[in-house]
Amino acid sequence: MTHTLKDIVMAINTNKRNKKSIAKWNKKLFIKIDSSDYTIKVENGEAELETGRPQKADISLEMTTEVFERMANKEITPFKAKLNGDLKTSGSMIDILKLGDLWRSAIDDLAKTANINNKF
Repeated sequence: MTHTLKDIVMAINTNKRNKKSIAKWNKKLFIKIDSSDYTIKVENGEAELETGRPQKADISLEMTTEVFERMANKEITPFKAKLNGDLKTSGSMIDILKLGDLWRSAIDDLAKTANINNKF
């Protein structure tokens, strides 16, 4: 099962550890997946997904749909995708690492939810 960007943002918003991590993190993230542009605004402990490109982004990520799906399915980590040249990033390295932690935590939560739902 491939999770959507919307699923990942929702998982970030519902995880207590993630909520604490982004409580004072006011950032705009630009994510380009193939030719589609998305913005994730993080303000006051909430992440919100929008379509389109922000005027100014603190962090930018660019990847193909295939890379996004592989990362969403835990087939490859964002770090490995970056090392392979499959994920292009710009912004503060500290912010990018924090985003990586948020991503992993959200994907783990989604995987747990999927396993619970598959049991019923």
